[in-house]
Amino acid sequence: MFGTFKCCEVSNGSFQIISNHANLTWADKTGLSIKQDNVPFRGSFISATINYSTAGLLEKAFVFKGRVHEPAHDYIEAHYNTDGEKVIFKVATEVEGFGSREYGRRARSKIDNILIDKNIVIEFDFEGVSLVSSSFADEVFGKLFLELGALDFMRRCTFRAVDPTVRRLIDRAIAQRMKAT
Repeated sequence: MFGTFKCCEVSNGSFQIISNHANLTWADKTGLSIKQDNVPFRGSFISATINYSTAGLLEKAFVFKGRVHEPAHDYIEAHYNTDGEKVIFKVATEVEGFGSREYGRRARSKIDNILIDKNIVIEFDFEGVSLVSSSFADEVFGKLFLELGALDFMRRCTFRAVDPTVRRLIDRAIAQRMKAT
């Protein structure tokens, strides 16, 4: 809530909270005002107006003790082993199951979120995974290959400790997707 308020303040927006008997309003021109109402407002109402065209908004808003706040890490750094710009995706622990297209969709959701950053390389560590279904392989790797294209897939996706049977299933899923296009 404080971060939202600071964004409103820095961008010359407005901020208002109405709850119970209190009304707190901040606007650039009038400053802060706190009023008591005789009629209670059941629940809470929050209104924030932020001018997102303000250059460097977050850097200006998140200043503490005179220093710009730098997050210690992001979600990927916190939840995945990383080696520089490479994320190690331990398939055995990250994926709930390997026997259906639905499990493949869930795995792809995680993978897609990691690959949003175009500089990240993902290493699929298959240690402990001895078999996946064809539909799982297609949903994850066939569709990923199709989406990224051959060059980006080869640049951004690496594999480690892949069982030969699993490797053949992945290769076949990719080959079938290539034929379909």
